Amino acid sequence: MVHALILFPCRLVQPIVAPMLQTLQLLEDLTKTLHIEKLPIFGWLWLMDMERAIGVLVGQCLRALITNPTNHSAEAGLLWLDSPLFAYGLEPVEETTPVLQAEQA
Repeated sequence: MVHALILFPCRLVQPIVAPMLQTLQLLEDLTKTLHIEKLPIFGWLWLMDMERAIGVLVGQCLRALITNPTNHSAEAGLLWLDSPLFAYGLEPVEETTPVLQAEQA
């Protein structure tokens, strides 16, 4: 089940990130409590695999939250900068030319 969720887009999985973090904490506590070296390898291998898969899933969702390209505040700021009030984001050339000439002298 967890491996199938890795294939889904992060926007569909993000609502269940908090329960996944709780499950991850429980799995971590369980693996610390169990004496893994006394169990056969097939008895605990699935547990480690599930813990790693949930970690990957949570990491993908966090990466999507951090690197989200659709930042609405940036788009709102772009509308203001493209308005004639701010001269379309450009400074007039006449005002910057004397400063450049003074620096060269």
